[in-house]
Amino acid sequence: MSLSDLTKKELIALAKEKDLDSKGTKNELIARLESIDSEESSPVKEEKKVVAKKAKIDMELPLRDFINAAYNLVHKRDATSFEMSHYEYHLGSMNTITREEMIEELKQ
Repeated sequence: MSLSDLTKKELIALAKEKDLDSKGTKNELIARLESIDSEESSPVKEEKKVVAKKAKIDMELPLRDFINAAYNLVHKRDATSFEMSHYEYHLGSMNTITREEMIEELKQ
């Protein structure tokens, strides 16, 4: 049985059990749970995995999903349209910051 087979209510309970943020869409909950499961089962070697483990975000999410997941982690809400555009520009088309740097910016 995979996480996608669970209901959102079951995913919320599982996230709380693993001390993860239990808010967000079903896909965000699955990404959060898969991220922590993969980190627990493999050694952390790269800096980006260290940041992901601390942040409990799947660093490989599609860009818009990643931006919202980061905002949900740090600010407990989705990014506004302005914030989304700002980070899409800097993470995507301009590539002026990394995903790890974005999370650090949001924490300040």
